[in-house]
Amino acid sequence: MVVVGVTGSLGTGKSTVAQWLARRGARVLNADAMAHALMGPGTPVWRRLRRRFGAGIAAPDGPIDRRALAAAGFASRAAWRDLCRIVHPAVIAETRRQLTALRRRAPSAVVVLDVPLLIESGMTSLVDVVVVVAADRRTQMARARRRWPAAEIQRRVRWQMPLAEKCRRADVVIDNRGSRRATAAQVRRLWERCITATTQGG
Repeated sequence: MVVVGVTGSLGTGKSTVAQWLARRGARVLNADAMAHALMGPGTPVWRRLRRRFGAGIAAPDGPIDRRALAAAGFASRAAWRDLCRIVHPAVIAETRRQLTALRRRAPSAVVVLDVPLLIESGMTSLVDVVVVVAADRRTQMARARRRWPAAEIQRRVRWQMPLAEKCRRADVVIDNRGSRRATAAQVRRLWERCITATTQGG
């Protein structure tokens, strides 16, 4: 099995790359989806988040208000650090569990971990290839504004590792500044590399 970690920053297109790899046959594990499930009402993560950030982020028996959690968790470096300390270990443990199950069921699979904070969280230890999807600042911000207002974007990227540093730590950088065709060609080369690795035993 070959495990590919796909990361980037807001608006660079990492989830699009993960989806394209899925269309070619990769199994995709999405860290955001895992985190959402792990912070369901009554879970240990849910309780720790309410204890740290207050009842305003969730009703006593209700789901986490992710917008309220983002506002609280991105408010300061200390808050951001605490948010990561609560959520990341649970996501890492669940990722390990799912990878172990996949190794048993599909030992020749290509597995993609779609993780915004792959490098920051230390999850690079779980992957064979670190892929960073990159774009220039203008393109990145234009894409991100389709989803979030400018203030929210700034709040979300403030404490994250700069994209340039992520690129320096990558095994593969996918340049997503240009056309979809150009990006697709890079994804195809990455897929071929992964398939070669699986046939050679990972």
